[in-house]
Amino acid sequence: MKRLIPLVISTLTCIQLYSQQLVYYLDWNDALRYSQTYPGGTARSVAMGGAFGALGGDFYSVSQNPAGLGVYRKSELVFTPEIYYSNVKSRYFNEEDEDYKYNFNLNNFGYVGTKVFGDEGFVSASFAVGFNRINNFNSSISIQGVNPESSLADYFAGTANNNPLDFYTDALFVDAGNILYDEETGEYYVNPDMLLPGRQVIYFEQSGRMSEWTLAAGFNYNHLLYFGATFGIVPVSYKSNSVISEFDTDQEYLDNRYFRFSETLSVNGAGFNGKFGVIGKPMRFLRLGIAFHTPSIFVLSSTYNTNIQSAYIDGTYFPVDNDGYYVDPYLYDYRILTPAKFIGSIGIMLGKVAIISTDIEYIDYSSMRLRKGTGGEDFSPENQVIKYKYTDAINIKSGAEFRFSSLYLRGGFGYYGSPYSEEDINVESYHLSYSAGIGFRTGNFSFDLGWNSLLNEKRLELYKLSYRDYYTTNLNQLTTRFLATVGFRF
Repeated sequence: MKRLIPLVISTLTCIQLYSQQLVYYLDWNDALRYSQTYPGGTARSVAMGGAFGALGGDFYSVSQNPAGLGVYRKSELVFTPEIYYSNVKSRYFNEEDEDYKYNFNLNNFGYVGTKVFGDEGFVSASFAVGFNRINNFNSSISIQGVNPESSLADYFAGTANNNPLDFYTDALFVDAGNILYDEETGEYYVNPDMLLPGRQVIYFEQSGRMSEWTLAAGFNYNHLLYFGATFGIVPVSYKSNSVISEFDTDQEYLDNRYFRFSETLSVNGAGFNGKFGVIGKPMRFLRLGIAFHTPSIFVLSSTYNTNIQSAYIDGTYFPVDNDGYYVDPYLYDYRILTPAKFIGSIGIMLGKVAIISTDIEYIDYSSMRLRKGTGGEDFSPENQVIKYKYTDAINIKSGAEFRFSSLYLRGGFGYYGSPYSEEDINVESYHLSYSAGIGFRTGNFSFDLGWNSLLNEKRLELYKLSYRDYYTTNLNQLTTRFLATVGFRF
């Protein structure tokens, strides 16, 4: 397979900060990017940690356990604006850096239509249409440090010696003068005028979203059994821009000895899935739920391009490729199959005073697959790596709600297990979620506020040389969300 996307796209575009190395223009972490999702929807559901698998009566049910639609006794219209904040701290060669990004979006919009038939048998049926946001890709990362051992050019000199030159990567470094060719040995090597030791500065910015549009139905049988199904369409929009620069640490050459390598990636497409669920009420105070989410099938199209600027004492170079021609953006289509998800839930109803709920999710990330698109690429090597690199994971989400007349106080916690196998350096890289909120309900009107913070720490592998292990940086990410939901029942 043709090797296209190197260092930064192969590592940083998969943020929420997943580590990897350069391999192909499309690799295993592209699958992980669209397979890991986090609670979105109403402020109430987010404030309770997304633990709604056995509760229902909230539009978020269509994305967790559609049987929860059967709990509705009235029709409802809800919408939820959100403020999203991402902060990432890095540490590289004992230097710390930090960057952040804000985003304002509509996190949820939904309508539930309910028809009540009576108090026995099939009591009611509810139908829902709308969307819940399940991924927000907006973030910025800044990494920098003085590397006394190597340059990114060392990496591309190695790839040039082991593979045909690629217009989008090492060929640019050759044309820019960072890498030279020895005709006697037939090998590429780093220009001796290269800046070493050099300051490496990496900046990465990404944007985009995944919002699950749903058509769903839920039914109530005798107030004892609830069941439902959801058909989901998941549009994907993702963009990234990364720049890695190296500067000479010698002040004499600071302004005229450097290179700046940039990459851009744009992905658009959509996925399709189904969700099925059942909720049983064996006792008045107890609800038990089970749900199954089918794998999502994503059909995606990507556009990728690179450029480099290089400066030495005798001039500045703006190459396009090793033959001096402009390189058109690389376009490719592909498909991704995400893992199935199994959910078991329990909810305890303490009269009209409190609700306590827990969801346990099982996901096997090693079942992710890359599939051929119109280009007909074979992803067998990547799929073998997926089986080796990833494993199954358990997610645990818990939440509680306390009622004081028309006022509601809520809190939640979530643990999202690491998708990485024991062979990966991020085997213990899990996510922790904390949430809280307050709500006000009177008559047919409701107003809810929610807050959620998601924490994660990972090691990011920048590049690897034959004589050394990976050059890695530590990344700590905190994403914070503030939501407000307005709801009307009728």
